[in-house]
Amino acid sequence: MQKFVNGGNRISAGTLGRIAEALDVPVGFFFDGVGPDGPSRRPVGDGRADRMQIEVARNFARLEPQGTRRAVADLVRTLANDGGTPAPGN
Repeated sequence: MQKFVNGGNRISAGTLGRIAEALDVPVGFFFDGVGPDGPSRRPVGDGRADRMQIEVARNFARLEPQGTRRAVADLVRTLANDGGTPAPGN
């Protein structure tokens, strides 16, 4: 996985399409932040967040039925958009 993240290995367009389908996102999702000069660099952390993201992705792929995956994806998207701040009274 690290070789893919660092660009040491490449993913074919077909494989990228299957990954996007499994994660229920458009293929363009993987190109957010990519401009004419190439991808923007993100700060490098200590790796714990990367490991957590991989673990979440593995477990997400095991969720059944698809409606459950969609609900989890919607929940994560909502939390990311509002900074994870709980609503008043929760």
